[in-house]
Amino acid sequence: MTTFNFFIDKTDKSSTELIIRPEYPIICSEKEKLTLKLLDFQYLNTAYNISDHLYNNKFKVNLYVPPSYYATYANVPDTNYYTTDYFINKDPFFNNVTITHLAGNFEKWRDNLTGYAIYAQNPNMISGYDEFGNPNYSTLITRQVFQFYPSNYNWFMDFEPNFHYFIIEKENVSTVVNYFVLQQINLSFFFINYENPVAGTTTMTFKVSASNTFDGTYTELTTTDNVITIAQNYPIGETFIKIKNQGTSTPNTVSWRFYKLEMISRTPTTFPANKLFLKNVFYLRAIPTENVIPATSTDYPITIEDGFYNTTELITKINAYSIQQNAKITLQLRDFTNKIYISNTEAPVAGTIKVLIFPNKTTANMYGFNNTILSLSSAVLSDTYINIMNFSKVILSTDLTFSVKTHNELIANNNDRTKGIGNIITWINSDEPPMTCIKYKNTEGLTHKLDNRHINAFKISFYNEKSLPLHLDNALIHLQIIKSKK
Repeated sequence: MTTFNFFIDKTDKSSTELIIRPEYPIICSEKEKLTLKLLDFQYLNTAYNISDHLYNNKFKVNLYVPPSYYATYANVPDTNYYTTDYFINKDPFFNNVTITHLAGNFEKWRDNLTGYAIYAQNPNMISGYDEFGNPNYSTLITRQVFQFYPSNYNWFMDFEPNFHYFIIEKENVSTVVNYFVLQQINLSFFFINYENPVAGTTTMTFKVSASNTFDGTYTELTTTDNVITIAQNYPIGETFIKIKNQGTSTPNTVSWRFYKLEMISRTPTTFPANKLFLKNVFYLRAIPTENVIPATSTDYPITIEDGFYNTTELITKINAYSIQQNAKITLQLRDFTNKIYISNTEAPVAGTIKVLIFPNKTTANMYGFNNTILSLSSAVLSDTYINIMNFSKVILSTDLTFSVKTHNELIANNNDRTKGIGNIITWINSDEPPMTCIKYKNTEGLTHKLDNRHINAFKISFYNEKSLPLHLDNALIHLQIIKSKK
């Protein structure tokens, strides 16, 4: 029997393994066998419980902001707009309509081609009932008043202050390209006898209001040029009511679904039989262009310096780095359970997704979580307690071929630093306080028969129970390879 002794002092902190090269190759004949025996092992327990080597000192917060869309507008020009898309009433407006009557004495004309609709309101709209009790409606909307006829003097509509009003709707305003941004309303009024029969000037004042629901609250909009003045002995008057952004002189850039047009005053208040009628109502809108702000995904990494930490120190450190890195999360330790409570310190924004991402299940499990990705849409409590012990076992393995291969079911936990462990020589309890000496002596005389017939070099590797390579410091090892007869 020949015994080859190896006494090794591991001092290279950067390495997780040893390459052992015998002075001469160990060669075994067919009548001999080789046996590996670890006699004793010890190392100084300087492995930090939080460290880059253990791959548990990093995680990140990710904030995903989806793409957003905003509009810029081509405003209604001052001239030459009747043949453009600014002009809503252009042909074929109102050539294909569905007419319905609604509660509250509303008559609705829906343009089936464009999706626009006009509502007229008149408290006296129902003129009577037929023999079956069905209402007879007086017509409120005259088609030609809402269509562009440059020489239209043949069609008129009654329009009294604080009595009649019109609402225009655009049904689909959900996307930027479909926004309904009304900027001007062209109104013209006419005396049927071709002259103003009033012995003086006729003045009318209008307002425009808007809402996103038909029967909801309407917001009065800022307007200019909202007064029509018709001189004595003159038959016609018109204006372009200009709708502005609230409190400014810039054209309206706010999309609404409904716009209401009302006459709020008229002087004089009484008229003779050949009174004033509405000749035309033309609507002009801004043309929106969709602009895209691309989606963003931003990482806020948190890295803890290597060291020995207790739970309170670790949480304090993480919260400090959360502020420094703008991650905007807070960790709290729950009394009695030792569970971790993580809260998002910024108010959630609709559409955004904020998550905390652990690099592997080892780190997630250390903080008490079963999953590596945590949604921060609301506060989250860990599944179990926090456990920041560095490791419980030191595993010594080798690339030598055992006659009876060792079996292991050690957890890999998605660590990209985990690799094949090889044949395990032994594992050693290491749950001792920091800076103490971990000692092992093979009192049982455990050996491993080898199938190797020729050994020039072999490897000893160090792992923990999570299959992570260990960077051991000041390790002393005594092992033997014994050659004996079969």
